[in-house]
Amino acid sequence: MLDQSDLSQATGAMATRRSQTPPFVSLFGGVDVVVDWGGDAETLAHRLAVCAGPCGLRLAAIWKDDALVWPDATAPVRPGRAWRCRFISRAPAAEVEREIPRLLYLIAGTMRWTHAGKLDQADRTGDAA
Repeated sequence: MLDQSDLSQATGAMATRRSQTPPFVSLFGGVDVVVDWGGDAETLAHRLAVCAGPCGLRLAAIWKDDALVWPDATAPVRPGRAWRCRFISRAPAAEVEREIPRLLYLIAGTMRWTHAGKLDQADRTGDAA
């Protein structure tokens, strides 16, 4: 049965109740960049670290065919040219997020990047991050 206390006196429409849970806030978590590279993982890591430094980012990991190959190689590197590289923030997230275009520009100066995907971390306001 309909609770009459939920109806607006003026329109008869259902009143909306405010949720007691705080809203989600999207926080910058980093960026994944897929690069076209024909060399080895160590050389790629060095070049990408040089590109990331001025942007307030740090190279965290490199994957090849969904297998971690840097910093701790867990599988042999198979032939192919697509490498997924994860960069995470070393500085305040709001500042670093604006540096993604600069990172891509610097990477493009040394190799071809084919895809970039921003990583977000969902958090509730008021909760510890």
